[in-house]
Amino acid sequence: METSHEALLQHLGVEQHYAEEHLKSLQPTAALLRRQIQCRVQAEEAATPEKWGAFSYHAEHSNASTLPTYVRTDVHGHRQVVLDPKNMQTGSELVSIGQIKICRDQSMVAYTVDIGDGSEVYNAVISIIGQPGKAHQLSDVVSIEWAGNDALVYSQPDALGRPYKVMLHRLGQRQAADQCVLQEDNPECFLELATTSDGAYITINSNAKTASEVHLLSTSNPSSAPQLVQRRMPGLEYFVSHHEGHLIILTNARGAVNYQLMTTPLHEPSLPNWRTLVPERERIALRDMEVFARHAVLYENHGMQPAVSVLSLPCQAETASLMPPPHKQAASMLHASPQACVNNVNGSCAHKQVMHGEVQSDAWGEHPPQPGVVAQQRADLQPLEQSHNYSKPGLHQRGGLDNTQQSTQPCSQQERQQQQQQRSSQDTQQLMQSGRAHLQTIPMPPWVISIEAGANLDYHSSTIRLKMASPVRPQHVFDYHLDTGQLQELAVEHAEGHDPEDYVCHVQYASSHDGTQVPMTVVHKSGLKLDGSHPTLVSVYGAYGECLDTGFEAERLSLLERGWVLALAHVRGGGELGRRWHAAGRSTCKMNSVLDLEACLDHLLHKGYTRRGRVALQGTSAGGLLVATLLNRRPQDLLAAILRVPFVDMFTCMTRPELPLTVHEYGEWGNPADPKVLQQV
Repeated sequence: METSHEALLQHLGVEQHYAEEHLKSLQPTAALLRRQIQCRVQAEEAATPEKWGAFSYHAEHSNASTLPTYVRTDVHGHRQVVLDPKNMQTGSELVSIGQIKICRDQSMVAYTVDIGDGSEVYNAVISIIGQPGKAHQLSDVVSIEWAGNDALVYSQPDALGRPYKVMLHRLGQRQAADQCVLQEDNPECFLELATTSDGAYITINSNAKTASEVHLLSTSNPSSAPQLVQRRMPGLEYFVSHHEGHLIILTNARGAVNYQLMTTPLHEPSLPNWRTLVPERERIALRDMEVFARHAVLYENHGMQPAVSVLSLPCQAETASLMPPPHKQAASMLHASPQACVNNVNGSCAHKQVMHGEVQSDAWGEHPPQPGVVAQQRADLQPLEQSHNYSKPGLHQRGGLDNTQQSTQPCSQQERQQQQQQRSSQDTQQLMQSGRAHLQTIPMPPWVISIEAGANLDYHSSTIRLKMASPVRPQHVFDYHLDTGQLQELAVEHAEGHDPEDYVCHVQYASSHDGTQVPMTVVHKSGLKLDGSHPTLVSVYGAYGECLDTGFEAERLSLLERGWVLALAHVRGGGELGRRWHAAGRSTCKMNSVLDLEACLDHLLHKGYTRRGRVALQGTSAGGLLVATLLNRRPQDLLAAILRVPFVDMFTCMTRPELPLTVHEYGEWGNPADPKVLQQV
């Protein structure tokens, strides 16, 4: 093995020398391009702080470092450094920050940092903001979340790097004394941590590629046993947030392939109790959500167009007279008795989060569930009609809870609480039916084809931060006012010497081998002649349901101003057109991704954007597999290819389950133990 290793290194050295000699004549051009790009990318960006409680947070960039300094200001304008990576003592020149989390009272910061030896192993560091010298460290950590202000919940990897165990650390105690909250023994599932927007619960998400299971851990009582939402079921995916005693669930349950929004009372979290708030809608893919005190914000794709919609939610003030205090609700609804033993998660794999509970065999309805997201169900919210007039949706007139008369006999505290919850749900239902809650799609500037959410940490905020861009237009920062519907522009990034009006950005469709129309974002100079003379760069990814980035990248301008055509191929396997689009390009359907990319190449040739021998391909990771395959299929048509950390040894990886990630990746690439999958590989 050692001999083979040395031979490989020697071969790579020869290849490197050949490349350097071959490209030596291009070094002056490369240096020119590098200077142009550095001038366009502003090293010191204008700060656009985001408010959270009494502080406003932002990142400061400077020419002195590639890493930003994270700072905040209080209401009096006093500046304070939250985290400065330049001052970290890691023992290595390489500093890589994973996560940064601030506790609820904003007195302390926890972050994960690479130990610096190239192993991609992270430690967690906890410190008082303003006192970085008084830091406490936890070893071998993947992700972190605060449980109040005096405890940190974190996940740890197994020998293959799979996050499989969640631990509870009390500040001031040794790591060896930490409590195991939950352990996931299914090798196809990763444990991921998140905190609900209101800070009430940490969600422990056990995710496989096509199924999920979620547990809720109370941040006010993190030593208690986590509560299961819905046990794992093959094909069921769901994601959970919390709103005043109810769960809001983003899910593919009951056949909603492109996801719907659902709700359920916290004390009845399992699938049979879920009810629809926003149903799956034609040609709309629901991708993510954020929940605030008075609104749920939905991030969507309307075909190839990104969109953001806002759903009004009843607030606590409107039902306070009937609702028990939140801490009493939590105490009664969660089984808070601590467990001394480790909670093992067993059963078939799931994609994101699911909680244990009895589910009827016909719970899916006519069709089994497809990959999707779960939302919290609440009996007081009524589902929206399926309507294409999204700014003025109607409401189904559905009845509330059981109207059986209350007993005149004395009842227990638990029975009284259930009656209060029923009355609260009925009262809020009337608010919904009165038209005080509706789904509103935010009007966007016509040039927007990329939307990124801000941190949006303030649960009680009446505004959300949105960042919008396109391949030819740098990022614009907006605040959207949830109550008034005003979209307020705060800042615009600039690229030196660039005018967006000099370029064209539009979507075209290529016809694939089976007649499927494959979208492609095409960018070039205005007035471009379609004479086949233009060098063209085609970028692709097409895996895991992820969307190819359509935001602004300043380095592209050096190509565009020289007459290049840039094309982003949104092939099957990606998520641009929803979960069906993803499913049509994974596992035994993976060849569709390659043939879609080939169709995009043929479209550009046929339309006269370029000609054979003037095309370069670009792919990263899973996208590199498509680029490499097309290089083998069409070498005569391609001049160059950029493959960044490409996934090109698929057969070796997927037939060796002892390697990190292999078993987890079966949901995306298939298990070679299946003859059909093996043939595909």
